[in-house]
Amino acid sequence: GIGATCRFGISRLGTARGWSVWSTLIINVLGCSLLAISNIIKITKQQRILLGTGFCGGFTTFSTFAVEAVHLMRKGMYGTAALYVLLSNICGLLVVAMIFRSRP
Repeated sequence: GIGATCRFGISRLGTARGWSVWSTLIINVLGCSLLAISNIIKITKQQRILLGTGFCGGFTTFSTFAVEAVHLMRKGMYGTAALYVLLSNICGLLVVAMIFRSRP
């Protein structure tokens, strides 16, 4: 779908620049943002489901996040792996909290 195609494009761009792990973080934080926004704007329940499970479901990827974190650890890059896991979780939660807080 469209979400997976967008993820593929951003991932390819990140890989070409040597920061594939960080492109996954960006993708997942953007997905958190879109999902949070879909919960505060006036759209139908069906549109929210389409955006959430359709686009965001194809766009974001927990499995890639997990595999990349383990690959970093297997390479002995424990600090980078820890930073990646912490930033992924903190940034995702923080962006959702900020969006919900801005809700009128």
